[in-house]
Amino acid sequence: MDMSAQHITTIELLLGNLLGWLLLMYPTEAVRPGWLSFRTGLWQVLPMYVLVGLDYLIPLSLRPLIALYPFALIPLLITHVRTYKNWCEENFSTLDAFDVQWIVHYLWMVALVGVNYIFICVTQAPARGFTQLWFTIAMFAYSTEQILYRKDPWEMVRGREKAREPAPEAITEPAPSPENSELRQKLDRWMEEEKPYVNPAFQLSDLGAVLPMNRTYLSHFIKAEYGCTFYQFVNRYRVAEAKRLKLEQPDLKMDEIAARCGFSSRTVFSNVFTREEGVSPREWFKKCNPA
Repeated sequence: MDMSAQHITTIELLLGNLLGWLLLMYPTEAVRPGWLSFRTGLWQVLPMYVLVGLDYLIPLSLRPLIALYPFALIPLLITHVRTYKNWCEENFSTLDAFDVQWIVHYLWMVALVGVNYIFICVTQAPARGFTQLWFTIAMFAYSTEQILYRKDPWEMVRGREKAREPAPEAITEPAPSPENSELRQKLDRWMEEEKPYVNPAFQLSDLGAVLPMNRTYLSHFIKAEYGCTFYQFVNRYRVAEAKRLKLEQPDLKMDEIAARCGFSSRTVFSNVFTREEGVSPREWFKKCNPA
């Protein structure tokens, strides 16, 4: 950018928008690996090039629309985040390692960059690009740290599936309802007797030890039979186990109950228990043990 220029040029505006697009699409690689390809990227920036072309051809200035175009991509990123969260709930019983709250922080940073970019478009201050530069560097540093130093859920699922021998009677198509009922009873019995949910690393693919199904059908089976995701299904057992432990051993501390029931922390235990029961663990325990 020419800092001595009176107004930002169309080319500078275009380059700034390409940077805004990159800032918004970069985190998608963390939540949707491989989704951002040359073709998808081209289709997303194409409207911006059309607006730039029209800005040259018609007397009406389209610069405000060009400057705001990257913000139209925010709903796309939010959709990817929701899809990612749903997928994690369908495959994992503990979500601590897959939290996407950092993307919410990132979007706030994008908004700051956008506000500063609009300021650049309307001001003539000599140092108008300085703050934008440092905002951009900070965003790339923050998002890179979050993307590189985090667990990859897809790799964890693939690794677990490779380690497990495929069931010889694997079911790939939905079974009839009577068979589903038998499978549900089998799963309920296994969960109650073996208590695999006490392991925080318990995954959907681990159900293959008792149900001869692939991961996709397992997810559909849990939703169809229990009306919830795998994450919710497992945590119902964990909450029930926590209540049983407290009733049998009133002196147990909350931290110990959380650990013995498969929760990764006391905070997670409290949040899940409150969501399932409508009251906090402490309130529920007081009602059961008024003394």
